[in-house]
Amino acid sequence: MDTLEKLIGFLAKALSDPLSRKESVDEFLLCYLNNELDIRRSIGQIAFDILAELAYDLNFFVADPVVRMEDSDYYGDERLVKEIKAALRGLSQAGVAIPTDGESKPDAQTEPPPN
Repeated sequence: MDTLEKLIGFLAKALSDPLSRKESVDEFLLCYLNNELDIRRSIGQIAFDILAELAYDLNFFVADPVVRMEDSDYYGDERLVKEIKAALRGLSQAGVAIPTDGESKPDAQTEPPPN
């Protein structure tokens, strides 16, 4: 599995498993920072810019609502999901293969259960 696949996997896991979002975000950031040069070389500039912006934005995700109140720049789960989905859409439009099952699971979790 290459680095880009790992990064996308961490994002998909953050979307599909709310209980492990913080860990998934931390793993994404660590992987991105440790491999930034390789990522830049292996994908187009638009896709790299999307990942770079997402990595920056993810630094402001704070799972703990009490800690989140310390700074107005911090955000929680709702915005995290929006940020990740927007990044995945952008990557897909930039030609990066994105597994469709990574995006379909979170939507199912946000809809009310059937009667």
